[in-house]
Amino acid sequence: MKRIVQILSVLFACSAIFLWNAFADEPAENPAESGSDSTVSSSAVSTGQTTLTKAKPWTAYLNDYRISTTHTAGHETPEYKQNIINFASFVNPDDQDDYFVVTPENSTFQLKVVPNSDPALEYDVDTTPKSIQAEEKDKTVTRNIIGTITGNHPLKGSYLTDSGDFIMIENAAPDGTYEFAYTLCAKEVPGKITSSCADGKIIVEIAEYVEPDTSYLRVHNDKISITRADGSSFDEMTFEIAKGVSFVNPNYGAHEDIGIENVSTTLDESSIPSELKGKISLDGKTLKLAASAYPAGVYRIPYTLCGDSPKGKHACDSMVITLQVNIRTGEAKYHAEAQADYITIERMDDEENPEVVYDLMENDRIVDEFDSVQLGENRRIVISEIPDYLKGRIAVEDNKLKIFGGGKDLITGQVNYTFCATVNGKEYCEDSYLAIYTEVYRVWEAQPQNDLGSITRDENVDSDRTEIDILANDQVRRSSGQLIKATMKNSIPTLKVIPNIFQGKASLMNNGNLQIDPGKYPQGSYRFKYELCPKHATDCEIANVKVEVTVNSAPTNPPTNPPTNPPTNPPTNPPTNPPT
Repeated sequence: MKRIVQILSVLFACSAIFLWNAFADEPAENPAESGSDSTVSSSAVSTGQTTLTKAKPWTAYLNDYRISTTHTAGHETPEYKQNIINFASFVNPDDQDDYFVVTPENSTFQLKVVPNSDPALEYDVDTTPKSIQAEEKDKTVTRNIIGTITGNHPLKGSYLTDSGDFIMIENAAPDGTYEFAYTLCAKEVPGKITSSCADGKIIVEIAEYVEPDTSYLRVHNDKISITRADGSSFDEMTFEIAKGVSFVNPNYGAHEDIGIENVSTTLDESSIPSELKGKISLDGKTLKLAASAYPAGVYRIPYTLCGDSPKGKHACDSMVITLQVNIRTGEAKYHAEAQADYITIERMDDEENPEVVYDLMENDRIVDEFDSVQLGENRRIVISEIPDYLKGRIAVEDNKLKIFGGGKDLITGQVNYTFCATVNGKEYCEDSYLAIYTEVYRVWEAQPQNDLGSITRDENVDSDRTEIDILANDQVRRSSGQLIKATMKNSIPTLKVIPNIFQGKASLMNNGNLQIDPGKYPQGSYRFKYELCPKHATDCEIANVKVEVTVNSAPTNPPTNPPTNPPTNPPTNPPTNPPT
């Protein structure tokens, strides 16, 4: 038995030696045979042997970035920043779930020059590194530039930073689409990734900003009443219709009336009552009735009205004119109708009450038994008694209510009054009332708009003093949500940037005008910046004032003709007398 164990031990040892030699003689893989791939070694903790791993080029997934930006009419397009690597990634081609996002630390990137079929859009790239200071969200930051667009391209000067930000500079490029190329490469990761690259595009779209038109067409039907004596006929008549039709802007629930343009109206001929066929016509907002003895009755006249908002939005709606024809067999019976009036006094909470004048008779009228309106004569308003709390604050002057200004008290209350007017020598009256309410508001938000000004002067001559109303198109928002015009009372403008050539020559006046003193300013385009703050908040906004300076060349004088010399007179010496 012992002999058998010895034999087996010898056989096992020989087998082990044979296997070791067999593996040791097998050649290792040649790194050179794997093309551009490289090999690295790493220790196998479990065996202590050396294992070879091959690095691969990972796939770069990147986007074509589209920058859509706008500018207001007559002004330059503001600066725009877009990071081009934030959403890029490198992906393992053998395992799509194995990837990592691109950062400035694990990649390299640069603008790339590509051919363009339009010579005006060709560009070069300056890769000279440089650093600049820039303003971002009220902070000064450093931008490290690695590539700059050069040449005659409309967006020359735009640049790429080492953090992957493409900066389209403020520019006056024509509206249109501009394309730039860039390359993104993965940095080598030993044992995992060899350098691999991919190309992408930066597409810039510039257009003039057009504020969206959210207005809607508000319509209402018309009611017309006409009366004739029994046995008589009507003369030709015209009536204004659609008086209150307008486009309305839903301004935070305020529903601001913005008007209507290019009004057209079309009768629904198929629905016209037979008594009116061929006798009525529409021309815009005018209804024409032909002369006729229309029978008594109520007639519906359907029609379609179309129009444009001030911003160009087109809309149509269906409307109805209700025509009531009355026939009087006896004398007319008149009566007065006085409508209640509701008067609102508006002021900011730190201002005094303004003076208000209100026409109390605007909605009051004399009507007959058929509700036909009569103008009436000797129209007047009578207030018999003014409440104690309004004495000295209101009065009736020229049949209009006058509310005196001053003070910060809330003027509120109700006053009874009587409206009277005369028809055919008889006076008709009716009682009504007026209610006064004071609305106090604050201003919370500023919405400044860019402005454009110009200075023109002759060569070697100072310009005239120039003033630009920078608040002309600015607005602020009231606490109720309504936008109102910005003024020096409800907002605070402050000049923030004055171009160097205007230093000491430009100032903001108490009326909100930017004043520029006379001077020999060089021709060019200059940009002021101002900040507009609402009076009761710190929500301020920046706007620009672009000033174009034009210098007229001195006129070229025609060549001066040489003076004409007068003829030379002969000498005035007396003649020599001959000898005697």
